[in-house]
Order: sequence, then C-alpha cells, then structure tokens
Amino acid sequence: MIGFIGTIPGLYQLASSRGPLLEGHSAIAMWMVSPNYRKSGVGTQLLVHAQQDDSIIACLDVNEISGSIFLKLGYHELGKLTRWVIPLALDYEHLIPTQASSTWNSSSLRS
Repeated sequence: MIGFIGTIPGLYQLASSRGPLLEGHSAIAMWMVSPNYRKSGVGTQLLVHAQQDDSIIACLDVNEISGSIFLKLGYHELGKLTRWVIPLALDYEHLIPTQASSTWNSSSLRS
C-alpha cells in the first residue's frame, strides 16, 4: 500500500451574514502515506483527490509534513488539539509521551 485517506461526512455550522448555516461537509479522519513514498507528492495527490469527492473543511490534528500540505492548499491553523485518553489497562505508562507523563498522575487508577 502506498497510502490512503479517509473522510467523515457531517453537518457543520458555518457563520454567514444571515446567521449560522448548517451545511454538509467532510473532515479528514485518517491520512497515511507509506514512509517510502513520503515527500513524493502522494500525500498532496490524496488530499486533492479527496477534495474532489467531498467538501473538506477540517482536520483535527496534523504532523509537520501533513500540516505543510494543508497550508500549501490554503487551509488555516485554528489552534492545537489537546487529546485526552483514559487507559484501558493499568500497564499504560509506556504509551504516554514523556512530556505528558510528567504531568499525569497514575496513582488514582491503582486504588
């Protein structure tokens, strides 16, 4: 597999001069390009193709490479997304990035 992109269609509330409007659009759900094909234009081609099929107006989080593609295609960053998770097992510390684990108190889960 070279790569894939998934979208989630939905109703989005948009501002207008007549007040809020609900319109059908899509958001990027998942987007991946195989490491051997990154920086080859495949990611851009996937997003452009998805835009032809859907009116894509959002993506919740990006990495540095995909973020540069969004900027190149005219998207704007509204801010960073904070992710919250609840561990499904007590042995989870290895899954949390070092920066986040320094503020995470896991003792409450063990009581």
